[in-house]
Amino acid sequence: MKLFVLLGVGLTSVGLLAGCGKSAASLSSRNAALFESAPPEIKSDWEKATAAAKTNGYVVAITTFQKLQRAALSPEQLQAVNETVSAVSDQMYEAANRGDAAATQAIAELRTQRRR
Repeated sequence: MKLFVLLGVGLTSVGLLAGCGKSAASLSSRNAALFESAPPEIKSDWEKATAAAKTNGYVVAITTFQKLQRAALSPEQLQAVNETVSAVSDQMYEAANRGDAAATQAIAELRTQRRR
């Protein structure tokens, strides 16, 4: 009986911690203004990455955010990109852990790209 109580408390704690994270959609919406006056290519990449994130297009979102991380961004823009790519990655891994085959495939594809 104690084992089940401890397990329940542990799972509740994990659930509360997971709920504290910011979603990729809320971060991208909040940070969109940072990219309004950005050069066209950077603005376009931000829009492409955030649109992909909203539709669970994990590979496109993450690879485009990684491209932005290497671009000449303001410190605020870089922070927005870093926070959002982290949220998308977390979302992808959570989906894979729930059995989402598309998320699992995206993880495999991203790992393959990283090895190249």
